[in-house]
Amino acid sequence: MVDGIEQPSPDRDPVRELVRLAGARPTVPAARTERVRAAAAEQWRRQAQRRARTRRLRNGALVAAASLVLALALRATLPWSNGRSDRFPVQVASLHGEVLAHGANGSQPWGLLPDSRIPTGSTVITADSSRVALRLHSGHSVRLDFGSTLRLLPGGGLALDRGALYVDSGTDAPSASPLQVLTPLGRVEEIGTRFEIRLERDRLRVRLRDGAVVVESGAVRHEIGAGAELLMERDGSIRRSPIAAHDAAWSWTAEAAPILALEGRPAREFLEWYARERGLTLAFAAADVARAAAATELGGSARRLSLDEALQAVLQASRLTHRVEDDVLLIDTAR
Repeated sequence: MVDGIEQPSPDRDPVRELVRLAGARPTVPAARTERVRAAAAEQWRRQAQRRARTRRLRNGALVAAASLVLALALRATLPWSNGRSDRFPVQVASLHGEVLAHGANGSQPWGLLPDSRIPTGSTVITADSSRVALRLHSGHSVRLDFGSTLRLLPGGGLALDRGALYVDSGTDAPSASPLQVLTPLGRVEEIGTRFEIRLERDRLRVRLRDGAVVVESGAVRHEIGAGAELLMERDGSIRRSPIAAHDAAWSWTAEAAPILALEGRPAREFLEWYARERGLTLAFAAADVARAAAATELGGSARRLSLDEALQAVLQASRLTHRVEDDVLLIDTAR
């Protein structure tokens, strides 16, 4: 002790002594403890969300940058990506399965994409389970069936090396730019029409829905009219037979058809288009049914639907029904 003041022992811990003198701390209420824990957990959750959001934004930026680089690379390398329309006169209207093309210079084949353009001199190839619809610069619709090979010739002509194609000039009147199709067995020239050309081993089959075509083999010319079929053998012999516009032989052409855009169109316009694709005549059960079809405006898109699925969607939206009687598509109101 110094001057009456007790000095702490060198072995005594002053902090421990203060805690002892203060006594026991009051117990924290359980509710307050729970609130503190909840607040801490919420703060942790928000921080975790911010970190995750930051990662997503960073990754998204990287993906966007990579996509931009890829798009620029494709634009620089794909043959349809730039250039004048006269160099790229053919556009892909619709695809069903994988369809390939390659250039005249023996370039690496590439897979076609919807709405892409194909340069002159290219060859288009469909597999045994794929079809494609093409739109020519002239306005012709050309569709390739399974297992077909088509060359795009300079000047707008076509050469069918195997398989089958269907041509729709879009009008029954003579075309200002008649389409010519070369085959190993002869040349076919359209005169405003819808027709099919099919190579079958050593013979050529040409079918007409409407209009007319001329088939030339050497110095011999054969003209074919609507509703007729010509079968030409390699030795030049021919056989003719009739074929109806709604015959089942035409069904593949409808399956390959690009679906008509619906947005803003009257239902009647779609029904007329559908009937034409199926080779049918459109008729209405009564005048008020025809007026209802003309007054109903369609919306949305049927691009991913088949021809018949699109018909069902339009009929349901228009509260109409249909039935086919011989070669007539008859439209009536839903009961």
